[in-house]
Amino acid sequence: MKKITLTLILLVVSLGYAQQTTYNITFEPGSDGSDPNEWSTFENADGDNADLMVANPATSGINTSATALQMTTNPVPPSQTFAGFQTRQPGVFGTWVLDASTTTLTLMVYKEEISETRVSFINATQGTVFQLSQSNTSVNTWETLTYDLSPFITNAGNVNINRIVIFPDWQTRASANVNLIDNIVFSANAIAVATAPSDAPSVPTENAADVISIFSDAYTDVAVDGFNQFGGSTLTDETIAGNNLKKYVNLDFTGIEFTGANIIDASTKNFLHIDLWSPDANNFGVKLVDFGANQTFQGGDDSEFEITFTAPAAGQWISYDIPLSNFTGLTSTSNLAQLIFIKGSGTAFIDNIYFYSAAAVEPNVAAPVPSPLQSQVINMYSNSYTTNVNVSSWKSDWSPKTTTYSDNIQVDGTAGSEAKRYTDADFVGVEFYAPNAVDATAMNFFHVDVWSPNATVFRVKLVDLDAGTVEGEIAYNIAQGEWVTLDIPLDDFADATRVTNAANLLTSRNSIQQLIFSGQPTGTFDFYIDNVYFSSVASLGLNKFEVGNFKVYPNPSQNSWNINSTTLMESVSLYNVLGKQVLNLPINGLTAKIDNNSLIPGLYFAIIKMNGKMTTIKLLKN
Repeated sequence: MKKITLTLILLVVSLGYAQQTTYNITFEPGSDGSDPNEWSTFENADGDNADLMVANPATSGINTSATALQMTTNPVPPSQTFAGFQTRQPGVFGTWVLDASTTTLTLMVYKEEISETRVSFINATQGTVFQLSQSNTSVNTWETLTYDLSPFITNAGNVNINRIVIFPDWQTRASANVNLIDNIVFSANAIAVATAPSDAPSVPTENAADVISIFSDAYTDVAVDGFNQFGGSTLTDETIAGNNLKKYVNLDFTGIEFTGANIIDASTKNFLHIDLWSPDANNFGVKLVDFGANQTFQGGDDSEFEITFTAPAAGQWISYDIPLSNFTGLTSTSNLAQLIFIKGSGTAFIDNIYFYSAAAVEPNVAAPVPSPLQSQVINMYSNSYTTNVNVSSWKSDWSPKTTTYSDNIQVDGTAGSEAKRYTDADFVGVEFYAPNAVDATAMNFFHVDVWSPNATVFRVKLVDLDAGTVEGEIAYNIAQGEWVTLDIPLDDFADATRVTNAANLLTSRNSIQQLIFSGQPTGTFDFYIDNVYFSSVASLGLNKFEVGNFKVYPNPSQNSWNINSTTLMESVSLYNVLGKQVLNLPINGLTAKIDNNSLIPGLYFAIIKMNGKMTTIKLLKN
């Protein structure tokens, strides 16, 4: 698989050091490239790891190797034109940056039809570095394709590259086609990954009164039986940057036990926190075991559950804040006795292991009601409008499998407050391919309301797949624990000063087919979304009044709604879901009664004017 020729040039870089490396990726048995776990297919309507390693059908020509990578691309639909395969991120090929001394990538193809073969490099932080295309000129024979990388040497995205993506048959297919790839060759500076952290993880900020600490310099730890009670790993205590850590070597699995008098009652806590640093990207599993009310191992009332984090980034601290509710197999957290780390192999530095309680982890009020009219929006998801876009997936099959998606969560327990929920997110792909692509050329804004208990960064990417692929991504530092309304000018996605990667601009928006949400902390942030739509106008700047300032009853109602307010109300205007005003009522008082006998059942929006400002509430007629 990866045959590496090293020169004697060592280049000093800010990340540490880099080695000029020639990557010659074959798929021969025993090589890195031959491991099916390093590759996965996507958008091919046949599941992951279809075909993959097969015998070379033509060893007498330019390609004499025994094994190649094969992907049978299925008809479109249900497959997509851009069906393909990709390496694990991060994976066995490590991390690299392009170097000016070598500016080409070559690969061999053996295909049944003439079509484009596209290649992309993806970095760990900013996404796509490039996407290049070449077409074969013959069929049923091996042919070498050459791609020019030189325009991307100075690309801002030329950092921390750790994924290769191949689209072997980019076309609208009427039937399935067999495609083989072999001998992917390019040169780059391989970024060396440190074997140990040089810094400590961030100091925890939870109040000590809210914490049960197993191991952390920031808190007083409870007593435990031991930190390596079973398993085959070796444990040592390390001090790095003045901070105490636990280092596990050859970590298959290990158990921290706190039994008997050390049993932990975490029933009043809602999160488990762990900081992890590892030089490898092996999966990391966390298991909690509760011994039950009798506090006895295998006493008949034990329960346990394991959560696996796939391929955590190597060479950096990762903070996991895991909702205890995600350990769905636990029937109780009142008698926790074991915390087990599972890695299969490799090394792990671990710090700041503690349970804690935090503020609200989910919204208890609905997202703000949007103000544009139905005629002014292309609606993907909102109770305020008729849906215009048939979204095929709100979590694509190429989204991380560790992310959990829940649909139509009633955040305040009433109809009309539905939102979509994602937990343990890294990035989430939303798909609406042709004929459901969005032509947003007449639109000026993309709108989404987002609520997160822990996101520090929230990103929105739009992808147009009409003539090739163009995309733009905007990042926001969002407030936590409240609905944040993003009305993003679509022009911003094509503005090099606004996007996260100036090389990737949404220069066309007549066939938008993907929407991608991502954020930080990577792999562990949770978020809710509502009111996802394109619009020709921005939402009105409605004032945010405290929920406690209003009381609406009954809601839903069959005959009338009563509104009580602690602030003088000037007027109430009522709109239906099409944006048509159906009632305007002067008030000039603290109470109002809205007669709805003449209205058909459904959802309505009341815009209340107070002191020259406005707010909106949802009303439901039975």
